[in-house]
Amino acid sequence: MDVKNDRLFSCPLCNSNNTYQKFKKDGISYFNCKTCDFLFSKPSVNENFQESINDFEDAYIKYFDTNDTDKRNFDLILNWLKKEFNFNGKSILDVGCGSGKFVNHLRKNGINAKGIEYSRPLYEKYLKDKEYFYTFSLEEFNEKIGGVFDVVTLFDVLEHIDFPGKFIQEISKLQTLNGYLIKEIPLHGTLHSRLLGKKWHFFNKYHLSYFRKKRLVKLLDELGYNLIQDRYRGKYFHFSYLLKYFYFSFFKKNNLNIPEFLEKAYIYINTYDIYIACFQKKYV
Repeated sequence: MDVKNDRLFSCPLCNSNNTYQKFKKDGISYFNCKTCDFLFSKPSVNENFQESINDFEDAYIKYFDTNDTDKRNFDLILNWLKKEFNFNGKSILDVGCGSGKFVNHLRKNGINAKGIEYSRPLYEKYLKDKEYFYTFSLEEFNEKIGGVFDVVTLFDVLEHIDFPGKFIQEISKLQTLNGYLIKEIPLHGTLHSRLLGKKWHFFNKYHLSYFRKKRLVKLLDELGYNLIQDRYRGKYFHFSYLLKYFYFSFFKKNNLNIPEFLEKAYIYINTYDIYIACFQKKYV
């Protein structure tokens, strides 16, 4: 099949048909746009929308479960962001909030935060009993709930979205002028990703969109946002999560037994390919 002449594989970001298949991994094709340098995957099924919580891998659920590294990681984010603005009095919407850990952490610190999670199984397992969580799409949220927010956060979300430009446009409708958009995303083209090639673990069935830093900043500029501050972010991880994650990545199995002492042990890692950035909305 000549992908250049098939509109199914036109670039989701700039709509150009000037694309080519860069590589294939685990049966999934990855395409690069020659016009705008955007990399995207085209899986036959969108694995982000599972019908049951049991359809997710163990490591995926482990990531969402509450653990003692959460406060450390969230405090790292808050301390960094407080250099730019004061959270007091600001309304915050966490889009793709997962199990709601970040929203709950903010609310415990007296910050007015709400969350949206697209995955119905995640919503049912973690969020349904609290009135400040929703399971609408952004379009539905705009129609049914509405309102504007001073800060919108996207942590490990944009890589799961097949049309990221349209997604950011919907987010912009929920933001005040001069409001902040904070996003965290794995970037390809970094040293770590180049060294690993297609073995880079972020090339997986859940991720659909891959940005280089320059392309991401350009997209946000085109959609009305200025870059305020950014960095490559390290995180604290439990050894058990890392072992399960990589065990599944290499062997496609979930049945790894973890020694009890590793369930509580954790480590700080910065591979310099997880990018966190704060943008400010410059016009409507």
